[in-house]
Amino acid sequence: MITRDDLVNRYGEDDIAGLERNIKDPDATVTRIADATRYINSYVSDYLPLATIPSSLKDACALVARYKLFKNKRPDDVNEDYKNLVLWLDKIAAGKLALIDDEGNVIDKTGDFYDTSFRSGAMVV
Repeated sequence: MITRDDLVNRYGEDDIAGLERNIKDPDATVTRIADATRYINSYVSDYLPLATIPSSLKDACALVARYKLFKNKRPDDVNEDYKNLVLWLDKIAAGKLALIDDEGNVIDKTGDFYDTSFRSGAMVV
């Protein structure tokens, strides 16, 4: 859904590189991004596959990946952002909020972006 470059563009090279140094795993970022993608997909599974991935989901993926890159204690703002994200995802999954594309249109589970024949847990990448 996103790349390391997306994380760097959002949070800065120093931030991401510092988190990676603390983990000491060369695949840490790729692994956390994959984990975050699966996590986000689980909330929006009724919409998959998507013809295009809304920026809001890419932002959510970046937030989750960065959250998971923290090895030890996370700053309060990181925890708060994550909690708010989970609330937002819960509401989308429950149908209480709409998933919106980048043009401001509601993505309908039965509309052009939704294909009921392809609901096998596909990734949104």
